[in-house]
Amino acid sequence: MSRKGAKYECGECGIVVMVDKECGCTPCDLVCCSAPMKEVKPKAKKVIAKKVAKPVAKGSAKTVVKK
Repeated sequence: MSRKGAKYECGECGIVVMVDKECGCTPCDLVCCSAPMKEVKPKAKKVIAKKVAKPVAKGSAKTVVKK
């Protein structure tokens, strides 16, 4: 069986199933609409650039954050 948190989707009706608890038995298939369901691979996370604070003037303790 699959690991906890794995998602499977039916190619016919589109239902998605997430594994909540592993059974520990021999490998098996999840079946829907008379066909084995296929595992949905996780999508890559987007990297968001962080805003950097820059000093206002040389020797000044004040900073400004660009928006």
